[in-house]
Amino acid sequence: MDATTQIEEPRHESSDRWIQLAWWLTIAAVGLRVFHFVRNLPVWCDEKWILRNITDKTYIEQLGPLFDIQAAPPLFLWGERSLWLLFGDNIFALRSLPLLASCLGLLLLYRVGRLILTSAAIPWTVFIFGFSNNLVDYTCEVKPYVIDAFFALAITWLFLETRAWRLRSRMLLFAAITPLVIFSSYPGCFICGSLLTALLPSVWQERRSWQTLASYGLLTLVVFGAFALIYFGPIRAQRTEILDSVWDDYPNWREPWMVPFWTAGAVFRLFEHFWRPTGVVLVIPMAIGIWTHRRTSSWAELALLAGPACLVLFATYLEKYPFESRVILFVLPGLCLLIGAGMADLTRWIHDRIWSAKIGNAARHRTVMVALACAFNVALIVPFGKTAYHLVVPVKRLWIEEWPPVRAEIPAGTATPQLAASARPGP
Repeated sequence: MDATTQIEEPRHESSDRWIQLAWWLTIAAVGLRVFHFVRNLPVWCDEKWILRNITDKTYIEQLGPLFDIQAAPPLFLWGERSLWLLFGDNIFALRSLPLLASCLGLLLLYRVGRLILTSAAIPWTVFIFGFSNNLVDYTCEVKPYVIDAFFALAITWLFLETRAWRLRSRMLLFAAITPLVIFSSYPGCFICGSLLTALLPSVWQERRSWQTLASYGLLTLVVFGAFALIYFGPIRAQRTEILDSVWDDYPNWREPWMVPFWTAGAVFRLFEHFWRPTGVVLVIPMAIGIWTHRRTSSWAELALLAGPACLVLFATYLEKYPFESRVILFVLPGLCLLIGAGMADLTRWIHDRIWSAKIGNAARHRTVMVALACAFNVALIVPFGKTAYHLVVPVKRLWIEEWPPVRAEIPAGTATPQLAASARPGP
């Protein structure tokens, strides 16, 4: 069976209770985001600095260097400036784009899960992604991180929903869409790179068709052309030595034997950041999910889910993009889908071991399995318990700022390197 045929047969379980649970978890996660949005958390320093560029720079000026050691894609800045021109300094209006992207992203995550996961895996995926405390926090600030994640999900969803189309028609559609992705999201180049990789098996099968090869060539040209425009334009203009020094954790190639340990540490730090403090345990179901997809799914699925993380890790090896916390939030949807698949397999395995033990050693065997399940559940409850806790006690923002601004305050562009460095961990 070829890769194209495999991906056209989504896997579903007979029971609808998991689907219903996943849907209600999705609604609850959307409600959680709206609740924090309405709560109107204070503006923090990094958010204030990007707001200065939105209010004080024209559309054309936003293509060049930005104030206050900031970087953001042009279409995000233009969208925010349009909201500011319409609604003024209203922080709810200015935060509406990230909120909308986050809520739509959750709906897309649910739909993608329906297309490629077993029904038992979808609730895990929605729960792990939808109730991450830091992810919810990024929904309520004027920064492009959750928009990056939305585009990662949108491309994956569109890829799966158009499986019945002719291949060249799909590639022409993506050729029309990918410039929007790249100019709205700096990590869009990694998302589109994963798309090109996912299409390769199908293109290879139709390699004798010149229309297919021409369509794939056009899509490749559009992706690389859009990336070149944004790289030699806004990215080059916004890059500064101070900004580079803020994100400077790269592997040391003078000691290549340490690079695998650095890579493992970077992945652990990513999981710890979004599911603090015990998120590292999620590496286990992620590995199980990767193994499951490698055996049972098409190359295209795995490329879409894990491809962005692999590409950004390669860019980190070249010291071109940091593999750190919020700037790679766009890799989380794919990783959470893999984690959800792994959690379903892991819980099924533990359940089977508990109830299928031989009579002779049943008590001891079940005790071990129950202890393992309890330990794993406790490790999961802790980070999501923090999310519940912050429903009552709001997150304390780092360097709280006044908004709307006092126009006579310190001019834009005067943020110190010390302040920028202190803002690195995020709120």
